[in-house]
Amino acid sequence: MARPIQYLMDLVAAAGLFVAIGGRLTWMLAMTKPRRGPVARLRDRERTAGCRNAPAVHAGSVSVMASRDNQLTEDQAQLAAGRDLANWATAVRRLQVSEVPDGVDNINVDGRRVVGVIQGFGQLWQKTYRIRLEGAAVTPAEVIAVWKARFASFWPTDSRFHSPQGGLAPGVVVLLDQLLPGRLRLSSGVMILYADAVSFTVMTAQGHPLAGWNTFSAFEEDGVTVAEVQVLMRADDPLFELCMLVFAHRMEDRLWQQTLHNLAAHFGVQAPVMYQRVRLDRRRQWSKAGNLWYNAAVRSALHTLAGQLRPSSRA
Repeated sequence: MARPIQYLMDLVAAAGLFVAIGGRLTWMLAMTKPRRGPVARLRDRERTAGCRNAPAVHAGSVSVMASRDNQLTEDQAQLAAGRDLANWATAVRRLQVSEVPDGVDNINVDGRRVVGVIQGFGQLWQKTYRIRLEGAAVTPAEVIAVWKARFASFWPTDSRFHSPQGGLAPGVVVLLDQLLPGRLRLSSGVMILYADAVSFTVMTAQGHPLAGWNTFSAFEEDGVTVAEVQVLMRADDPLFELCMLVFAHRMEDRLWQQTLHNLAAHFGVQAPVMYQRVRLDRRRQWSKAGNLWYNAAVRSALHTLAGQLRPSSRA
């Protein structure tokens, strides 16, 4: 009985700490709360692209998230609307996980919605990571083919991307496990929103730390193939926004920089990762603070604790 009692005490202590941090965070963020106002231009771009939650643009080697000069133009939006519909996921109200590998917890994905930046809470960021594959005789399409097929192997070893057997096709739901500070393992997921020969885009599920899209693409620049990760995101809820301020921006930067280094190494290339971060909107969307209910970190921690308690309770 000693172990269950200790786990219960740990849970009570963690809950108290969570409440204290949440209250402090609410006060801190409220002190800087700006005047309310819609992100009108971003909403218009999403609607122009033909889907409220869809990336705004996609034109060949141009990332679906934004053009190279960080401006989303009407011409690109019109191009996006005319793309082959087979490259886009069909509209879904709730996610359904078709494959759950052995030993993987499907606790924060099945039945959840996908969420874009309009549904997120925190400040709006666009991050771009690029690596030039100098000396590698490889085309953008070949890079993306390898990236799709071996995506999980290019992630850092402390994170797991559970690719389904059918590959990364539009509409496929993928389960994720990521290690957070304190050895907490966060279980969440993404849906493949778009995929073609030179790019693919994932969209996050409710409860994921980030609300938005990640686009993985390759293109040719000055005769050299370039691999790129571009992220358009908000923290999903107030707790994750606090994490972004304290450590999560650095954690995410390391994740995608290491991914690109591993991808380049597959083609025999060692090169630096070029990085750019742009804050597109300083405002926090307080109407979305209720996203905290779906927080995947909290739910993953409670699931882990329940799993530790369950064998003892049966005994």
